[in-house]
Amino acid sequence: MRQRLKGPRIYKDDQYDGSGLAYNKISFERGLRRLVEMFPDRKFVIVEDVPTGPELEVAMAARALHIRDVLGIGEQLTNTGRFGVSREAYEAQLASYRPVLQSIASLPNATIFPLIDRLCDEEFCAGTRGEVLLFHDGDHLSDAGGEFFVDAFSQEFARLQR
Repeated sequence: MRQRLKGPRIYKDDQYDGSGLAYNKISFERGLRRLVEMFPDRKFVIVEDVPTGPELEVAMAARALHIRDVLGIGEQLTNTGRFGVSREAYEAQLASYRPVLQSIASLPNATIFPLIDRLCDEEFCAGTRGEVLLFHDGDHLSDAGGEFFVDAFSQEFARLQR
């Protein structure tokens, strides 16, 4: 049986400086930079992460919506009655690692593929499209959520082929 490690982990490389968890971003950037630089003849598309959080837990959202509807207690339980996260919360998540991605995207063979404008309007990042759930849990897309991006990825890859 596989055991899960508990607590935060430090990702070290051969230049680890003893700074603890703060080193994770440095290690991530160095590793990704080395990978991209090892293959200068290849193009890399760095896809930003999707929003994460308990608001995207399907079971929690379903329970909250059920309680709201049954008890008639208003929309305060589910972020204004919708399933998803605020754009502001997602932007804060992106801000924690976007500088690393931008640093790598400064290399001639790397680019960033942002998801925010595909998932969010000016204020909210919905976890559904119509009746379709885009998230499987609090930080993973559902199959339909992945399929939601197929056309956008295809267009990006076609653009890079030119």
